[in-house]
Amino acid sequence: MEFRETIRQQLQYGEATPLVMSSSIAAGSQNGGIGARLLRSDSRQVRTHVHERVRTDLMPWTRKLSFAASFLEVLVEAAVLLLTRNQPCDAPLKLWIGVLIALQTASIVLRLLGSVYSRVALLELQPAGSDGSGLITQEVFRSGQRGDLTALAASSDFDAPGATFAADVEVPAFAVQQPTRILHALYLGWIILGSIWLSESRTCPGTAPLLFRICVILVLVYFAFLMLPLVLITLIICCLPLFIRFLVNYAERLRRQERAAAPEIVEQLPVVQFDASQCEDFGFEEDGAPICTICLSQYEPAEEIRKLPCGHHFHRACVDQWLLFFDKSCPQCRSDVDASQTTRHWQGNHPERINPASSSEEEYV
Repeated sequence: MEFRETIRQQLQYGEATPLVMSSSIAAGSQNGGIGARLLRSDSRQVRTHVHERVRTDLMPWTRKLSFAASFLEVLVEAAVLLLTRNQPCDAPLKLWIGVLIALQTASIVLRLLGSVYSRVALLELQPAGSDGSGLITQEVFRSGQRGDLTALAASSDFDAPGATFAADVEVPAFAVQQPTRILHALYLGWIILGSIWLSESRTCPGTAPLLFRICVILVLVYFAFLMLPLVLITLIICCLPLFIRFLVNYAERLRRQERAAAPEIVEQLPVVQFDASQCEDFGFEEDGAPICTICLSQYEPAEEIRKLPCGHHFHRACVDQWLLFFDKSCPQCRSDVDASQTTRHWQGNHPERINPASSSEEEYV
């Protein structure tokens, strides 16, 4: 799967990486390696699907858009040269646009060749013949070598009659990448030279305004593309603290949502009305003052109190907000409210009463 992933990556970034189908892969077919996985009959349907998909859509929409923009730019530049052919200019801007058109044309040709090479490399194997029993290899590209397909023919998957093979065609690997790098370097140098000529021009804005304006626009656009990575890196560095803070808050909200109690579980917890005469039911003596440990306020008579399975009690409004939006555990002892039966706090048919607490006073402080 390694070389398949390499092909996909090269196709994604528009690079023409040829397929390497060497004798090592062919030998792997005999040992159950990558060659055998490529030549299995159950993988032919997948390769056929890829072939049909690529044939119906030869280029991704991004590549189509790039080609269209390049063609449009070449047409505009050629039209400007035609319209300003009789207008004098003290700077060689016409020469600059002419060379720029040549560089863009070469770039378009290289991208087309890279696209074709990449597509052919992707279609390394496809069914051959009407019965689909045989497999035919597409062009196999090697760097200074020729692939050996003899071992492929000896594979057990090719014992069926009608299996045919195509001799590999020797095409240098990365044949398009090296000229593309050289072309990019020429682009950069030519754009810098054009900006120098524009800054030194004195009469061209008056004698050939259209030519001068087009050159200014082209230089600005190219410099914008060159500066785009630097601008993005600067934005990332400047906005990174804010982004991290947003992620931390988002992660905290997710954690709270995962730990929050379900509303039906909270509703099952017993609710009573506080009675000052039943202070011992809350774990306090008569001279004590039961309080809610969330808001640190004393219980008022007839105030709704919710008691948790662990025996701790709080104001209903306080503990409900805690359980539903923060955590399903007790704010005091950190035990989950759904870890035990909640009905054990009810006292027969009198929900307004609370069973006497069995814990000590220190448990509620």
